[in-house]
Amino acid sequence: MARGHQLRDRLAPGGAPATAPSIVRRVQVVIAGGGVAGLAAARSLRLAGVDDFALLELEDQAGGNSRGTSVNGMACPQGAHYLPVPGDDAREVQDLLEELGLRRRVAG
Repeated sequence: MARGHQLRDRLAPGGAPATAPSIVRRVQVVIAGGGVAGLAAARSLRLAGVDDFALLELEDQAGGNSRGTSVNGMACPQGAHYLPVPGDDAREVQDLLEELGLRRRVAG
């Protein structure tokens, strides 16, 4: 939240002057946010053969509210990020889980 507020405050009238970026990069596609939707968009682009994209994330880690945290030393979710076992008709979900190493097909 602190980073988001810092960015908001810089963009507000009278905010701190913007500094020039140290790196400028041009890409075909920019994905704003590394939550589940942003990661899925990046995966879809890659599978479609598009590799000229950048995924921008405000936090140190991707994942958005699907990441976990710790409260008093006990692991817990930050937000709703459960996924029911995908049925046979959810082929894309099955493929994604296999690609991430979270599911493995056995005997077909």
